[in-house]
Amino acid sequence: MAKPRKTRTTKSRKGSQGPSDEKLRTLCTRLEVVFAGLDAIYATVSVCQRLCAKQDGEDERAIATVLGRSALDPLFRRLKELTRVVEALGGQTAYSEDMENDDEEDEEDEEDEKD
Repeated sequence: MAKPRKTRTTKSRKGSQGPSDEKLRTLCTRLEVVFAGLDAIYATVSVCQRLCAKQDGEDERAIATVLGRSALDPLFRRLKELTRVVEALGGQTAYSEDMENDDEEDEEDEEDEKD
């Protein structure tokens, strides 16, 4: 049986005011780079999924379904969440504008439902 993983705890420093603006900017930049890498992986898996979906065999279509549900959907949700974190730190990702449009569409849908 595997041992539970130990988690690191951070010790608060007395008198610490939290991260500086410079550290936050650096963190934001690093997260933007992480986003770009994950987005490239998303694009690659997406191409593979589409190619499998176009094949005639049943196995290929099943693989396409698995890629969509087990890889693309969860990765997309993580990319959206990472975008929210990056935006909270003052940065942007390729999804920033799309998420703004999604929020506007959601508000319009809610208004239509009220009518």
